[in-house]
Amino acid sequence: MCKYCDLSETKIEKLDDDEEESPCEWVSEESGPGVCDEPAAYVVSDWFVYDHLCAAHKLEVEPEMAEGLGEFIEAVGFQSQYEIKAIDDDETCDYMDFDQPGWQRCGKKAGYANYLLDTALLCPEHAAEAQSDAEKT
Repeated sequence: MCKYCDLSETKIEKLDDDEEESPCEWVSEESGPGVCDEPAAYVVSDWFVYDHLCAAHKLEVEPEMAEGLGEFIEAVGFQSQYEIKAIDDDETCDYMDFDQPGWQRCGKKAGYANYLLDTALLCPEHAAEAQSDAEKT
């Protein structure tokens, strides 16, 4: 495990009472997004390692993150930032080329960790669940 995998960091802040009401942005692996009809009451920010990359795939992913993916994430209502950090650990590249048949991971030695900050607006129940998940790691 790389040194950044253990650096997951979750921050939860209560929304101001005078802020415009927004729906909960909870995303469930089982049900997907949009499964909660409750209003958001908290901002939950979570830094985590999204994937590990070799040098070639770092060069491919960086512009996508800076332009296309970042804009896409913001367009659908999520805020996201990223940092690509050098690692010396024994990790393999997680990059998958979905244009190639078989969708196999690269598997070469990774020299970088793609570290993301995701921010979502959550209702009290899902903010508590996010906090509980963060405490388990």
